Amino acid sequence: MAGMKSLRRKGSAPVSGRSSGVMTRPRLWRTRKWSRSRVANASPLPFPPMDPPPMRISPSGPSGDSASKSATAERTFGFRRSEVVAAFFNTVVLMIIALFILKEAISRIYRPSMINTDIMIGVATVGFLGNLFSVLLLKRDVESNINFRAAFLHLLSDTLSSVAVILGGIFINITGIPMIDPILTFAIGAYILYAALKILLDATHILMQGTPKGIDIERIKLEMENLNEIDNVHNMHVWSLNEKQLYLECHVDICRDLKLSQLEIVKADIHRLLNDEFSIDHITLQFEYKSCKTRNILDS
Repeated sequence: MAGMKSLRRKGSAPVSGRSSGVMTRPRLWRTRKWSRSRVANASPLPFPPMDPPPMRISPSGPSGDSASKSATAERTFGFRRSEVVAAFFNTVVLMIIALFILKEAISRIYRPSMINTDIMIGVATVGFLGNLFSVLLLKRDVESNINFRAAFLHLLSDTLSSVAVILGGIFINITGIPMIDPILTFAIGAYILYAALKILLDATHILMQGTPKGIDIERIKLEMENLNEIDNVHNMHVWSLNEKQLYLECHVDICRDLKLSQLEIVKADIHRLLNDEFSIDHITLQFEYKSCKTRNILDS
């Protein structure tokens, strides 16, 4: 096969330092006995690394999460999706509680009753201080993953409920009208239901392996096809195990019949593009050469 083209962007200048014909790695030592100085003084390879390893990203950092360590032959992904499942069930429970609050608020609107406001304000104040402390502790981690957001919403709902009870007790003491308590309770219940529904939809989207937010598969296809040696990208799937770990798989139709060593360079270019531009860190590619009939971006 003739000398290879540069596998960066189409139209870019070829990479210098390659021989015309067969690509070979420079031999850094001749025997198995080699010294550190010989390796340190060796010249770098004239081509990029072949297969950049996928990054491991977790809510606590790039590595060290307990979910990834627990991967087994029966559970190859470990418990990476456990936080989404926990958020789903936590939010369902919260929505049930919100519906119960709404039901009680409506019943008390139609059947108002006098309340011991001293006990009401005292108990609500203790609850408010405890819940507010928990909310402040969790606030800095609320954007780290969906489970934290669900837990934060749960604590926030308790805090707002305490505020409603305190305000209602004060208003009843001043006016003697008990109607304000169920009205505030209804408003808090409606807010909790709305916020919980949003988190529930986000969790369901992840569990259904929907395309992650902010990912445009049409743009990914165009960017990949703009690389040299790539003719068409099709049968693409992009999903996430949680809010941080993005996965992609697709078929890549190449322009000509390349050697495996040349395909490794194409693969390295694709990995670099998807990591840098789209933060996709787990990539599975199926290379083809005029063997797949479909050219659609999605399965059909």
